[in-house]
Amino acid sequence: MRQADLASVAQRYGLDGPPVGASADTLIGLGSGWTIAPVALARAYCRLIQEPRAADVVRGMALSARAGTGRAAGLGLVKTGTAPCAHEPRAPGDGYTMAFYPAEAPRYALLVRVHGVPGAEAARVAGKMLRVIRDGK
Repeated sequence: MRQADLASVAQRYGLDGPPVGASADTLIGLGSGWTIAPVALARAYCRLIQEPRAADVVRGMALSARAGTGRAAGLGLVKTGTAPCAHEPRAPGDGYTMAFYPAEAPRYALLVRVHGVPGAEAARVAGKMLRVIRDGK
């Protein structure tokens, strides 16, 4: 994918595109060359999962919740990731989990960030929060 194409897709979901001349590593999310605010990322995922052409992404998020890095969440649609730590004290990375519940017709979007752990561990925290939402306690 050309950088201009990536910028166009990012814009479609309300995100700023990558910096001009960004490296391949930056374009796939490595390093800190292209940062996205967490609330912008959550909004982009909310837009994405509503699109019929994103059915494969939604199926992948459901699979992540059942058997992948999001399985600790245990329900809903889940995408996990680990990003560079951007605050003090520095850790090797911070885990992120983007979760939607219920999977069939999401009514809730939850973005969880946990300092110093991978995204799969952040999914455990998201799962606890989702169960409170589901069970009402």
